[in-house]
Amino acid sequence: MEVKGSAIVVLPEFIKSNFGKKNFNIWLDSLPEEAHKVYRIKIMISSWFPLKTIFIEPTKKMCDMFYKQDLKGALEIGRFSAEYALQGFYKVFIRIATPQALTRRASQIFSTYYKPCSMKAENISEKKGLLKITEFSEMDKIVENRVLGWIEKTLEICRYKNINLNMVKSLTNGDTTSEIEITWD
Repeated sequence: MEVKGSAIVVLPEFIKSNFGKKNFNIWLDSLPEEAHKVYRIKIMISSWFPLKTIFIEPTKKMCDMFYKQDLKGALEIGRFSAEYALQGFYKVFIRIATPQALTRRASQIFSTYYKPCSMKAENISEKKGLLKITEFSEMDKIVENRVLGWIEKTLEICRYKNINLNMVKSLTNGDTTSEIEITWD
C-alpha cells in the first residue's frame, strides 16, 4: 500500500510545533534509513510512499517517544492534519458544507491519501453517519486513530458540537471492515 506525500508532510511539522526542533531531530535520527531519507528533505506532496515504512512506523515512533506508546499521538496528528489541510479557501468551503455532505465525500477524500483503498458512507442522516473502510490491506491502529482525529477535527471546523466517533468494527481486529459511527449536533 501507499500513502500520498500530502498525508506525511504534516508529521515533521506536528513534531516540531509540539515538541521542538531538538526533539524532532532525535525522532528523525531514530528512524530507519528509508524513512530518515524521506523526512530529512522537503516532502513532495504529490508523491506516493510505502505506507508501512514511511507512514505507520514513523508515526508509531512518535507515539512511543512523545506519548509513552499511547496511540493518542496518532489521533492528535490526525487532528493537526485536518487543520493543516483545511486552510484558506478550503476552510471557508468546509464551514458551509453539511456534515452529511462531508461524510458522503469522505470516500473520495480517503482515496486521495491512500491507495489502494475503499471507503463508503452509509446511513447518513441529520445527526449521524457510518463510514465503512472496506479495502485497506495494511490497516493499522495508527491509521485508524489518525482517520478518527481527522474526521473529528474536520467536523469541529464545521462548527458542529458534541461530536462522537466510535470504531465499531476494525480490520485490525479481524473484522471484514473498519466501521466508524459518527454522531454530532
